[in-house]
Amino acid sequence: MDENFDCTQFFSFDTSLSMQEIVLLLSDLKNHEFLILKSDDIREVKKRYLEKYMSSYLIELKNNNFIGELQDWSNFESPPSIVKLFSDVSEKIAKNINITNYSIFLCKFAQENVTEDKILETKSNEILSALYNMSNFSYDLWMDNLILKINE
Repeated sequence: MDENFDCTQFFSFDTSLSMQEIVLLLSDLKNHEFLILKSDDIREVKKRYLEKYMSSYLIELKNNNFIGELQDWSNFESPPSIVKLFSDVSEKIAKNINITNYSIFLCKFAQENVTEDKILETKSNEILSALYNMSNFSYDLWMDNLILKINE
């Protein structure tokens, strides 16, 4: 039986930063009800699913409401505050000179050979508009999971 998982977000990157420095970069998310899980604490099924896209570090950002807020985002000009915060933190990480090969994974539901992953390449200052692709009100793409490869 194939394992699956749903509603979660991940950051993956290469870095020379310590885990303590990484957690500090993510502190704004932690303060807004995101649970930050380091690679050792992430379920193996999730790591197996993402391994073809991953860099050295994988961080899971659990917040049961985030994907719902993203899907309900109706007016591009007025993103939900949690989505704006996620975008701002994502951009801050992208601009850190000690971080390379940066990707953001947004999963509604994931199961090998069942769900569809879309990969978009985007610049750090375009993360918010790329996130809008997960909105039910965006008609540009349809996907189960969105993988943003951040290029500076």
